[in-house]
Amino acid sequence: VPCSPLRLVADVESLMRVRANAKSIALESSLLTDVPAMIHSDPTRIRQILVNLVGNAIKFTEHGGVRIEVSLKPSAAPTLQFDVVDTGLGMTDEQAARLFQPFTQADTSTTRHFGGT
Repeated sequence: VPCSPLRLVADVESLMRVRANAKSIALESSLLTDVPAMIHSDPTRIRQILVNLVGNAIKFTEHGGVRIEVSLKPSAAPTLQFDVVDTGLGMTDEQAARLFQPFTQADTSTTRHFGGT
């Protein structure tokens, strides 16, 4: 359906600001390129993905902040790209390689410190 990527990001930023403020870390968004005012996509799924990524970024960031970056990658079929950038502890290359595999806990010791899955 038609949706505004800028509105989606603003909604996620607004929703997650309470969690970021509770940890005293920054939460911001930025446009790296011109971004279309409207796109045809599934706004519910985009919002869900961004909330999950931003939520994890906030959870694993103790100092600094989290930023949602939006950019348009020009090509024959232009692609809108969302990046969640944080100053948190990060992932090893091995953990990142398992990102799109069936669920596993990347590091069970972080569960004790950060909670959740």
